[in-house]
Amino acid sequence: MSSDSTVLLDNIIAQIDDLFAEEIGPVAAILCPEAKEAWTARVEKQGKRLGLRNIYVYVNHLASSLDNPKDKQRFTDAVYDIEMLRFLKNQQ
Repeated sequence: MSSDSTVLLDNIIAQIDDLFAEEIGPVAAILCPEAKEAWTARVEKQGKRLGLRNIYVYVNHLASSLDNPKDKQRFTDAVYDIEMLRFLKNQQ
């Protein structure tokens, strides 16, 4: 992955992490790294690399930590409203 792609992905992950923290609070500092590890493991097991095409794995892992369906929907809607992720909105 080029450095520009890495910076873009890192920026999007930071935005997702911020949205998740708004929903769940300080425990996001623990859950976000765990979700990143799970995402990385799943993608690498498939022989792929982290990227926008599989970021839904990360988003879904985070969303699974939210018990309230309305909170889950609000979080995922906010994530897929991030400009660079709008194209994924109907593909999740």
